[in-house]
Amino acid sequence: MKKTLLLLGILVAMTACSGKTVLTSKVDVLSFVNSSGGSQTSGDVNVPGSIRIYVPDADGNILSPDAGLLVDGVPVLQDLYGFAVELKIAVKNTGSSPITASADFRLARAADDANIYDGHDDSSLSHASISLAPGASGTVSLNAVLRQGDPQLDLVNQDGFRIGVELDASGNGDIHYEITSFIVSLQQKPFSLIPDD
Repeated sequence: MKKTLLLLGILVAMTACSGKTVLTSKVDVLSFVNSSGGSQTSGDVNVPGSIRIYVPDADGNILSPDAGLLVDGVPVLQDLYGFAVELKIAVKNTGSSPITASADFRLARAADDANIYDGHDDSSLSHASISLAPGASGTVSLNAVLRQGDPQLDLVNQDGFRIGVELDASGNGDIHYEITSFIVSLQQKPFSLIPDD
């Protein structure tokens, strides 16, 4: 009887679905980073004219481009319908001169395990910048959405994908940065074979 009721419940739930039903899986990237022992998602940096750092760090040196963070083991990767990222980086100018900070979000294939910032098997999805007076704080916000048909969506497959942020600062002084939010959303249409009507 319990099995019958369970099957009936599943059938009722499925009848409420259509080909337009979209399931979304959200990945808190910061939890991936924290579980791996931290990857320089915050820090203090001296800006001697200009500097470029890469986070989350994969090779122990935030000043060198690397393979970024591998995200895998997420079941919704098969038959992906959409991809979105929401990222916020808090930046404070702790020096005595104006600073300009910019950030670039990169998406790459899982197999791109050397450099996800070189334009091969990777793509820039979002870019933003802010200017900060001495002592001022601000937030760099990066947002991007991909849908079926966008060529960059092909970078995400069953093996996973790699992500990273290139943070540039120019001026003369010091900054403190911290990634305060890093959410990736993966979307799937599990009932795409069911007619919409």
